[in-house]
Amino acid sequence: MSTQIQLTDTKPTYQEIEQALINVVKAGIYYRRPKDGKFMQSYKERVKKLHQAEDPDEFILENAKRLFPTKDKYQNLFGLFCPEYVWNILCLEFV
Repeated sequence: MSTQIQLTDTKPTYQEIEQALINVVKAGIYYRRPKDGKFMQSYKERVKKLHQAEDPDEFILENAKRLFPTKDKYQNLFGLFCPEYVWNILCLEFV
């Protein structure tokens, strides 16, 4: 049984990004990551900066460009965290 993933050209809103960041923090709490550790602090800081931004949608775009300036950089970083079988199935569909 194959599953098709349909991609749209719409960009995620800042509310969706904020919810995803909050879910990462909640997962960190669930998996008992240290609250003062680098992982948790970095995601808390991202949520805080998103709340403080004048134009959250513009902040999201600038932040994404800073994190992944080129397609090669994106594929490199994502490839480190995405297992090979998932990379072939899902990751290439997003590029």
